Amino acid sequence: MSTLGYQSELPKRILCCGALDQHNGHLTKAQQRLQRSVNHFRQQTQINEQLTWLTFASCCSRQLQQHAQAVQTIDIMTWLTKHHHLDNAQWKGTQQRVLVHTPCSINATDRQAMITLLEQIPNCNIEFFNDGLNCCGAGGMQLLTPQTVNLQLLERKC
Repeated sequence: MSTLGYQSELPKRILCCGALDQHNGHLTKAQQRLQRSVNHFRQQTQINEQLTWLTFASCCSRQLQQHAQAVQTIDIMTWLTKHHHLDNAQWKGTQQRVLVHTPCSINATDRQAMITLLEQIPNCNIEFFNDGLNCCGAGGMQLLTPQTVNLQLLERKC
């Protein structure tokens, strides 16, 4: 961020949107995590009204946008495409093949931002899954726990 001319700061403590707890049915714990994070952000916003909470995972971004409307959040890829002059960026080229799966948690704006950023990389060979199956098998926590169904869904994609 400093390379782009922006001041950034990581929270001193880990913040959580509560989505993983919510996916596991721990609704009270999910709400507590979300509220703690929102309270922390609001305290920081009182110090500096220009703060924006940048998210790095589409599921967290979606959770915060749906349940914490008072907090200004945006996906890092969307923020970069809106606030940074991409034409002036010095992108390092690659001859690599990039296979893109669009997660079900990503919205159209964030998806387009992801594509726009990938297209900025010189010689990058971008390919998209086109299997008609919009599921990688992750299903919230399913990515982190051994399950038969998510592995079967993933196998269909690969």
